[in-house]
Amino acid sequence: MSRATKAIFINSTEETVTEVVINDYTEISPMIGCEIFTVARMSEKTDAYVDDMGLYGNPNAFFIIKGGYPSPIAGNALLMDTDEEGESVDVSMSLNEVKSKVKFMTALDASNYEALKERGLIK
Repeated sequence: MSRATKAIFINSTEETVTEVVINDYTEISPMIGCEIFTVARMSEKTDAYVDDMGLYGNPNAFFIIKGGYPSPIAGNALLMDTDEEGESVDVSMSLNEVKSKVKFMTALDASNYEALKERGLIK
């Protein structure tokens, strides 16, 4: 990331989805509220930067993106696209598109979601 990059911030605690600008990768961890981040692939070109330790510490705020990562994600996320060289670039999904695909859930909801998916009741 060598320039200001348009991203979408998913705040699972506040249950909000907003547009933000990231100027440097060092801004990712403070924005999503973690020490170490990892990447969850949402689509062929869109990545979600998430807390690598998100499932530790009994989290209660989760979300899922319909058509994205197959399991609920604990905590917050930052969505950006990736170019052919693997560099982060402006997110291509619109704010309204992301808002329409995000479903916020509690830990119990996330647990139930996984159980239903294992039984083939959610695809």
